[in-house]
Amino acid sequence: MKKAIKLTLAVVLVMGATSLFAQKFGRINTQEIIMAMPETKTMQENMDTFAKELSDNIETMNVEFNTKLQDFQKNYNTFSDAIKEVKEKELNDMQTRTREFQERAQQDYQKKQNELLAPIIDKAKSAIDKVAAAGGFLVVFDTSTGSLAYFDEATLTDVAPAVKKELGITVVYVTHDQGEAMAMSDRVVVMSAGVVQQIGAPHEIYTKPANKMVADFIGLVNFIDGEVKGDRVFIKGSNVSFPNTAKVTGEATIAVRPENITMSLSGGQMEGQVTHRFYLGDAVDYRVNVHGHDIRVIVKGADLDAIPDGSKVYLDFDRVMVFDRN
Repeated sequence: MKKAIKLTLAVVLVMGATSLFAQKFGRINTQEIIMAMPETKTMQENMDTFAKELSDNIETMNVEFNTKLQDFQKNYNTFSDAIKEVKEKELNDMQTRTREFQERAQQDYQKKQNELLAPIIDKAKSAIDKVAAAGGFLVVFDTSTGSLAYFDEATLTDVAPAVKKELGITVVYVTHDQGEAMAMSDRVVVMSAGVVQQIGAPHEIYTKPANKMVADFIGLVNFIDGEVKGDRVFIKGSNVSFPNTAKVTGEATIAVRPENITMSLSGGQMEGQVTHRFYLGDAVDYRVNVHGHDIRVIVKGADLDAIPDGSKVYLDFDRVMVFDRN
């Protein structure tokens, strides 16, 4: 009696389009979304109970039929022709009633399942519509319906995480892709060798990493050897220092992300020399030698030819982090 729940929620959201190539396309597996909803679990429990009631009734009817059949077969030779005819009709009628009940039970089960499933599908559809509209998607394809012959996952944004968030569904997602973890998560757990290093919101993990491992794992970062003197940490070989925010003693590591370094030709905290440049389209990725340290600096919107290799430059650090050297 128990049946697999098959869902066919087609999701196609059309937005006002100015240029097809400027629009966003998304994908979602609605089967996965709906099966993850707590309402679906409750519905399945109700359906299991209903299916058992139907099965118990059918079993009772079968037991009654088999009992009467055995009695008829056992005493067949003692019955008159008239009694035989009555009992055979009774057995035939019982078989007919059982068959008709089984057919109605199948129909009643499907009807009840559809009735319980309808509001769940509507809720999921509303969440998908809301997420798609907020995200500016031209179309969201439902990959669970089998309506797509081919799609390139790299060009379609999976809106399932946002829909699950809209529905209040908690999901544990394991990934080694830092960008994916930051974009999809409300809270991130960073682990190394089976040990939890830090738990926090993506912004907290990125801006306030608990240790060098987390800082290095999430995003780009420069690590510079430092020396602790009093309540300051000095870049080794220079008189440039920063507050010892981590209360490190002895040797320390100064960490700063490339986008938090300002580079100019007219003065700053420390002097360096550009050794390499890499054009990234919307930015230029510089390598600057400062007191023997290779510092990476990413400047958005920079002109590749404005600061050539070999140029003397000055750097200012912002949002500096300090860690124990070990």
